[in-house]
Amino acid sequence: MYKLDDGLPFYQRVYGQDLALKQSLPQSKKEKGNKGPIEVDGINGSLEILARANADVTIADGRKLTITLEHSDTGKDADWNVLGTLYTLTASSGSGLLKKGVELDRFPLKSTVKRYLRAQIETDDGSASGTLDIIPVYLPR
Repeated sequence: MYKLDDGLPFYQRVYGQDLALKQSLPQSKKEKGNKGPIEVDGINGSLEILARANADVTIADGRKLTITLEHSDTGKDADWNVLGTLYTLTASSGSGLLKKGVELDRFPLKSTVKRYLRAQIETDDGSASGTLDIIPVYLPR
């Protein structure tokens, strides 16, 4: 895999359809991804959602980072349901230091995913730092 000018690995992505790009980690709270929601109906089975560190991430020992995916038929605020956890980390012994470009996890979309998809990022660390990307990656078929 080759790297782009910014030093991040290249992925075959769906143009303009991101859940979060260069999103700063929330500090002791939950935030929606700064992009999205995206419409995914009709393309299930050809995408997976990838989370990576866009810049070095730091979570203090004993603190937690969780990335959750939610889906909805309508996209209205009251209609979102948890689809699954994309990534979770409870930092210990320095495991909360994630270097730029590190792939955190991938989540293949099932055929039961509803029309719209969004990401939620949560930490319980008031000094969490760094940025994340949560992007759909095309799976060639």
